[in-house]
Amino acid sequence: MDYFITGMAWLAFGLSIGLTAHFGMKRSFGKWFIYGFFLWPIAAIHLVVIGLFDKTGATAPKVAAAAIVLVCGVLTYLFLVFGTGFSEDDISEAQNAIRKEYEGRGVKVSDVVLIRESAKKLKGYVALEALGQKIMRSCVATMSDTSTSYIWECE
Repeated sequence: MDYFITGMAWLAFGLSIGLTAHFGMKRSFGKWFIYGFFLWPIAAIHLVVIGLFDKTGATAPKVAAAAIVLVCGVLTYLFLVFGTGFSEDDISEAQNAIRKEYEGRGVKVSDVVLIRESAKKLKGYVALEALGQKIMRSCVATMSDTSTSYIWECE
C-alpha cells in the first residue's frame, strides 16, 4: 500500500508537469511527463523559468508557471501529510507509551520492541514480569490515514 501511495504521488507530479507544459506552453506532453515523473523538482523549476522568461508577451506561459508552482506545492504537501508513516521518533514515543502504561499498572517492563511492518503499521511485543512470571504480549500500532496520529494495542 505504501509503494502504491508513493507511486501515485510521482505519477501525479509527472502528470501535472506534463499537462502544464502541454496546455500552458504548447510543449510535448510525453517528454515533459517523463521528465516530471523522474525529476519533478527540476522539471517544475525548469517550467517556471521558461514561463517567466517567455519573450512572446503571452500570458499563458506565466499562468502555466504559476499553476505548476501551485500544483507541485499542493502535491508535495499531500505527499508529506498522507504519504509518510511512522518516524523514528514516533516509534520511540509509542514504545515509551506502552512501557508507561504497563509500569503505571505496577508491572515491571523488561523490553518493548516495535518493528515497522509498513509505513503506517508497527508490530512487536512487550516483555513483562509479573508475580515472578515472564509474560510476552504482542503489540500493534497503527497510524491514521489522514494524519500522523496513531493508536497502539497490546493483547
